Amino acid sequence: MLIGRADDLKSPGSLVAIKAAHPFGRGSRNPSGPADSVPRKTGRTHDCHRTRSDFSPSTLAPGGRPHTGYVTCCVIDFSTGSTMHAEKIKEYGLKPVAEFWIEENQFRIELTDLETTALKKCVYAFTVEDEIVRVGSSKAPLKKRFGAWRRDVSKALNGEKSATPIEEGHRWRDALHEGCHGIIYARPGTTVHTPLGEISAYLDEECVLLARYKPKLNRSSR
Repeated sequence: MLIGRADDLKSPGSLVAIKAAHPFGRGSRNPSGPADSVPRKTGRTHDCHRTRSDFSPSTLAPGGRPHTGYVTCCVIDFSTGSTMHAEKIKEYGLKPVAEFWIEENQFRIELTDLETTALKKCVYAFTVEDEIVRVGSSKAPLKKRFGAWRRDVSKALNGEKSATPIEEGHRWRDALHEGCHGIIYARPGTTVHTPLGEISAYLDEECVLLARYKPKLNRSSR
């Protein structure tokens, strides 16, 4: 189904920024999405601009939620370039949840996984022709965040003011050239057990992906 307008609020910072992001490596918080209109260069998000980060020798247990444990595997080296491809992101447990394209100057998103898109505190990635072009996270259910994407990018495509700058709308049009369709991958953030209780690491995992792969449509990763 096609989704409509929705809004989403940003989450406060995680208390376990470093320990939380085992599937991706290590990094601190730097959320992005339709509401991220100003690049951040200093302060608590400054180290999200690192070009290297440690890898964990673990990945998610097949078929389970992120908090169900890890299985040992060989470490895959993604350090040879800044482009992250869709086949690689599957190694992190993200799966296809929606398709997107531009039609009649409107940014269309069609959900293909209703169960996952109903979940909160997720990390997601837009892919076009097997390349990751945008990474983000959502505290609210994914379907609400994708509704905000649909609204804001559509406005930018039509030269209207929104959380998505008009210049970024042009870059979305370039990425989705000649009727090209993209795929959105997503999963819930990893749940970390702490003395304070269970905490989701979705913001920290987003930050690690931003720092490591610098997707070309993320303003905060450039």
